[in-house]
Amino acid sequence: MNNWKKYNKIQQGLKRPPRDSGEYLRQMYGIGMTDGEWKPQQKTGSSRLAVLATAVILTLLITFLILISLLAVNVATAHAAETVDMTIISKIESNGNPRAVSRTGARGEYQIMPCVLKEYNQYHTVKYSWSQMFDRQYNHKVAHWYLSKRIPQLLRYYHKPVTTHNIIVAYNAGIRAVAKGYTPKETRMYLTKYNRLKEASRG
Repeated sequence: MNNWKKYNKIQQGLKRPPRDSGEYLRQMYGIGMTDGEWKPQQKTGSSRLAVLATAVILTLLITFLILISLLAVNVATAHAAETVDMTIISKIESNGNPRAVSRTGARGEYQIMPCVLKEYNQYHTVKYSWSQMFDRQYNHKVAHWYLSKRIPQLLRYYHKPVTTHNIIVAYNAGIRAVAKGYTPKETRMYLTKYNRLKEASRG
Protein backbone atom coordinates (compact mmCIF):
# COMPACT_ATOMS: atom_id res chain seq x y z
CA MET A 1 0.00 0.00 0.00
CA ASN A 2 2.80 2.39 0.90
CA ASN A 3 4.43 1.74 -2.46
CA TRP A 4 1.18 2.51 -4.27
CA LYS A 5 0.79 5.88 -2.46
CA LYS A 6 4.39 6.75 -3.30
CA TYR A 7 3.71 5.93 -6.97
CA ASN A 8 0.61 8.18 -7.03
CA LYS A 9 2.57 11.09 -5.52
CA ILE A 10 5.26 10.71 -8.13
CA GLN A 11 2.66 10.62 -10.90
CA GLN A 12 0.93 13.73 -9.56
CA GLY A 13 4.23 15.58 -9.59
CA LEU A 14 4.90 14.79 -13.25
CA LYS A 15 3.94 17.36 -15.86
CA ARG A 16 1.91 15.67 -18.60
CA PRO A 17 2.59 16.71 -22.18
CA PRO A 18 -0.13 18.53 -24.16
CA ARG A 19 -2.73 16.28 -25.77
CA ASP A 20 -1.83 17.42 -29.29
CA SER A 21 1.87 16.71 -28.86
CA GLY A 22 3.77 13.76 -30.26
CA GLU A 23 5.00 12.89 -26.80
CA TYR A 24 1.44 12.52 -25.53
CA LEU A 25 0.53 10.21 -28.39
CA ARG A 26 3.66 8.19 -27.78
CA GLN A 27 2.86 7.71 -24.09
CA MET A 28 -0.85 7.00 -24.52
CA TYR A 29 -1.01 5.02 -27.79
CA GLY A 30 2.51 4.16 -28.82
CA ILE A 31 2.14 6.13 -32.09
CA GLY A 32 5.45 6.75 -33.76
CA MET A 33 7.31 4.12 -31.76
CA THR A 34 9.91 2.04 -33.59
CA ASP A 35 11.98 -0.47 -31.66
CA GLY A 36 11.06 1.26 -28.41
CA GLU A 37 12.04 4.73 -29.62
CA TRP A 38 9.74 7.60 -30.42
CA LYS A 39 10.20 9.11 -33.90
CA PRO A 40 8.06 12.00 -35.19
CA GLN A 41 5.92 10.97 -38.17
CA GLN A 42 6.50 13.82 -40.61
CA LYS A 43 7.46 14.30 -44.24
CA THR A 44 11.12 14.89 -44.77
CA GLY A 45 12.68 17.39 -47.15
CA SER A 46 14.29 14.62 -49.16
CA SER A 47 10.91 13.00 -49.95
CA ARG A 48 9.52 16.29 -51.19
CA LEU A 49 12.54 16.77 -53.40
CA ALA A 50 12.05 13.29 -54.83
CA VAL A 51 8.42 14.08 -55.77
CA LEU A 52 9.48 17.38 -57.35
CA ALA A 53 12.29 15.69 -59.30
CA THR A 54 9.87 13.06 -60.63
CA ALA A 55 7.46 15.76 -61.82
CA VAL A 56 10.26 17.64 -63.58
CA ILE A 57 11.50 14.48 -65.30
CA LEU A 58 7.99 13.62 -66.54
CA THR A 59 7.52 17.16 -67.88
CA LEU A 60 10.83 17.02 -69.73
CA LEU A 61 9.97 13.59 -71.15
CA ILE A 62 6.60 14.79 -72.49
CA THR A 63 8.23 17.89 -74.00
CA PHE A 64 10.88 15.72 -75.65
CA LEU A 65 8.25 13.43 -77.20
CA ILE A 66 6.32 16.42 -78.56
CA LEU A 67 9.47 17.86 -80.13
CA ILE A 68 10.29 14.49 -81.73
CA SER A 69 6.78 14.32 -83.24
CA LEU A 70 7.07 17.86 -84.66
CA LEU A 71 10.48 17.06 -86.10
CA ALA A 72 9.11 13.96 -87.82
CA VAL A 73 6.32 16.03 -89.41
CA ASN A 74 8.79 18.67 -90.61
CA VAL A 75 11.08 16.04 -92.11
CA ALA A 76 8.17 14.44 -93.95
CA THR A 77 7.07 17.84 -95.26
CA ALA A 78 10.58 18.75 -96.38
CA HIS A 79 10.88 15.42 -98.19
CA ALA A 80 7.60 16.09 -99.99
CA ALA A 81 8.92 19.50 -101.13
CA GLU A 82 12.05 17.87 -102.56
CA THR A 83 10.11 15.30 -104.56
CA VAL A 84 8.19 17.94 -106.54
CA ASP A 85 10.34 19.65 -109.16
CA MET A 86 9.34 23.31 -109.15
CA THR A 87 11.07 23.95 -112.48
CA ILE A 88 8.95 21.32 -114.19
CA ILE A 89 5.76 22.67 -112.59
CA SER A 90 6.62 26.12 -113.93
CA LYS A 91 7.25 24.65 -117.38
CA ILE A 92 3.88 22.87 -117.47
CA GLU A 93 1.84 25.67 -115.93
CA SER A 94 3.06 28.66 -117.97
CA ASN A 95 6.24 27.72 -119.79
CA GLY A 96 7.96 30.01 -117.29
CA ASN A 97 5.89 33.07 -118.21
CA PRO A 98 5.31 35.34 -115.14
CA ARG A 99 2.54 37.27 -116.98
CA ALA A 100 0.50 34.20 -117.92
CA VAL A 101 -3.26 34.17 -117.21
CA SER A 102 -5.39 31.04 -117.61
CA ARG A 103 -8.99 30.83 -118.78
CA THR A 104 -10.01 30.17 -115.13
CA GLY A 105 -8.21 33.30 -113.90
CA ALA A 106 -5.03 31.76 -112.47
CA ARG A 107 -2.04 34.08 -112.60
CA GLY A 108 1.68 34.04 -113.02
CA GLU A 109 4.45 31.53 -113.52
CA TYR A 110 2.81 28.85 -111.32
CA GLN A 111 -0.79 29.82 -112.15
CA ILE A 112 -1.87 30.78 -108.63
CA MET A 113 -5.61 30.89 -107.98
CA PRO A 114 -7.24 33.56 -105.76
CA CYS A 115 -8.23 30.96 -103.12
CA VAL A 116 -4.60 29.79 -102.81
CA LEU A 117 -3.36 33.37 -102.35
CA LYS A 118 -6.03 33.94 -99.69
CA GLU A 119 -4.91 30.85 -97.80
CA TYR A 120 -1.27 31.94 -98.02
CA ASN A 121 -2.05 35.41 -96.65
CA GLN A 122 -4.06 34.00 -93.77
CA TYR A 123 -1.44 31.39 -92.91
CA HIS A 124 1.46 33.86 -92.93
CA THR A 125 -0.54 36.91 -91.76
CA VAL A 126 0.61 38.91 -94.79
CA LYS A 127 -1.28 40.88 -97.44
CA TYR A 128 0.14 39.95 -100.82
CA SER A 129 -2.04 41.52 -103.48
CA TRP A 130 -3.56 39.79 -106.47
CA SER A 131 -1.45 41.97 -108.79
CA GLN A 132 1.72 40.75 -107.05
CA MET A 133 1.11 37.29 -108.47
CA PHE A 134 2.59 38.64 -111.70
CA ASP A 135 5.83 39.11 -109.79
CA ARG A 136 7.97 35.99 -110.23
CA GLN A 137 9.32 36.15 -106.66
CA TYR A 138 5.93 36.36 -104.92
CA ASN A 139 4.37 33.82 -107.25
CA HIS A 140 7.15 31.34 -106.53
CA LYS A 141 6.84 31.83 -102.74
CA VAL A 142 3.12 31.09 -102.79
CA ALA A 143 3.49 28.09 -105.10
CA HIS A 144 6.36 26.60 -103.10
CA TRP A 145 4.38 26.92 -99.84
CA TYR A 146 1.31 25.38 -101.43
CA LEU A 147 3.21 22.43 -102.91
CA SER A 148 5.56 21.75 -100.01
CA LYS A 149 3.43 22.51 -96.94
CA ARG A 150 -0.25 23.17 -97.53
CA ILE A 151 -1.02 20.26 -99.85
CA PRO A 152 0.87 17.73 -97.65
CA GLN A 153 -1.13 19.02 -94.67
CA LEU A 154 -4.38 18.45 -96.54
CA LEU A 155 -3.27 15.00 -97.68
CA ARG A 156 -2.55 13.99 -94.09
CA TYR A 157 -5.92 15.39 -93.03
CA TYR A 158 -7.67 13.13 -95.57
CA HIS A 159 -5.36 10.21 -94.63
CA LYS A 160 -3.79 10.09 -98.08
CA PRO A 161 -0.10 9.30 -98.75
CA VAL A 162 2.12 12.35 -99.23
CA THR A 163 3.50 11.35 -102.63
CA THR A 164 4.56 13.31 -105.69
CA HIS A 165 1.58 11.85 -107.57
CA ASN A 166 -0.97 12.98 -104.98
CA ILE A 167 0.62 16.41 -104.58
CA ILE A 168 0.45 17.06 -108.34
CA VAL A 169 -3.15 15.81 -108.57
CA ALA A 170 -4.14 18.09 -105.69
CA TYR A 171 -2.30 21.03 -107.29
CA ASN A 172 -3.94 20.56 -110.67
CA ALA A 173 -7.38 19.16 -109.82
CA GLY A 174 -7.83 20.12 -106.17
CA ILE A 175 -7.59 18.19 -102.92
CA ARG A 176 -11.12 16.81 -103.30
CA ALA A 177 -10.02 14.82 -106.33
CA VAL A 178 -7.40 13.05 -104.22
CA ALA A 179 -9.81 12.57 -101.32
CA LYS A 180 -12.36 10.93 -103.64
CA GLY A 181 -9.73 8.92 -105.52
CA TYR A 182 -10.61 10.54 -108.84
CA THR A 183 -8.05 11.83 -111.39
CA PRO A 184 -9.53 13.87 -114.27
CA LYS A 185 -8.28 13.34 -117.82
CA GLU A 186 -6.53 16.72 -117.87
CA THR A 187 -4.68 15.83 -114.68
CA ARG A 188 -3.62 12.45 -116.06
CA MET A 189 -2.10 14.27 -119.02
CA TYR A 190 -0.43 16.67 -116.59
CA LEU A 191 1.13 13.74 -114.72
CA THR A 192 2.33 12.14 -117.95
CA LYS A 193 4.01 15.37 -119.01
CA TYR A 194 5.57 15.85 -115.59
CA ASN A 195 7.03 12.32 -115.57
CA ARG A 196 8.36 12.70 -119.12
CA LEU A 197 10.11 15.99 -118.28
CA LYS A 198 11.43 14.50 -115.06
CA GLU A 199 12.99 11.58 -116.93
CA ALA A 200 14.48 13.95 -119.50
CA SER A 201 16.07 16.05 -116.76
CA ARG A 202 17.78 12.98 -115.34
CA GLY A 203 19.16 11.78 -118.64
